[in-house]
Amino acid sequence: CRHARLRYGLTGNTDIYGSGSYLWRENRQFNGESNKTRDKRLSDVSLGISHTFKQDGKNPALTGFAETAVYEKAGGKASAAKSWLIGASTYKAIDPVVLSLTTAYRRNGSRKLDAGRYKAGDYFMLSPSVSFAANDRISLTGGIQWLGKQPDRIDGKKETARNTSTYAHFGAGFGFSKATALNASVRFNISGQTSSELKLGIQHTF
Repeated sequence: CRHARLRYGLTGNTDIYGSGSYLWRENRQFNGESNKTRDKRLSDVSLGISHTFKQDGKNPALTGFAETAVYEKAGGKASAAKSWLIGASTYKAIDPVVLSLTTAYRRNGSRKLDAGRYKAGDYFMLSPSVSFAANDRISLTGGIQWLGKQPDRIDGKKETARNTSTYAHFGAGFGFSKATALNASVRFNISGQTSSELKLGIQHTF
């Protein structure tokens, strides 16, 4: 899966941003003879806006954000504006440490699939983290993320149970220059449904 993200500053306090994911998948089977299938497609495109209500100073900074998926494809069906994410982040810099907290709520609408009318469960997310600037080029980040998710439903019937999950995440960033940085992060499960992910990306400011 390849992921790209762009952000543009409308004003000193307001940004708009967009992201897109391209899925590449290959399945191999051997039942007497080799069989290989490939799936390449645009997975989703999201647009959002963020606004800083208060800059970091005597009191912590406060930023709000909202985004929606303008294109999603699942179960062979495409949909638009069926999921919305709203949230807020606050942080306080105590050089060289930054303490932050992000909370968000995702609302998922129903969509028509071959199996029926499907609705992914809404969820609430809470994520405190700590960042540390080791020097002028290297930064380290660590924290936890808690998710409380409602059941998935098909035609109004529960397909999964309500569940909670807790993850730990760690990351590192290396700045090649003031405009370009390499970021790597890993997230793994502590409790709840088992999953993990590894991300590697390059960020460039124009």
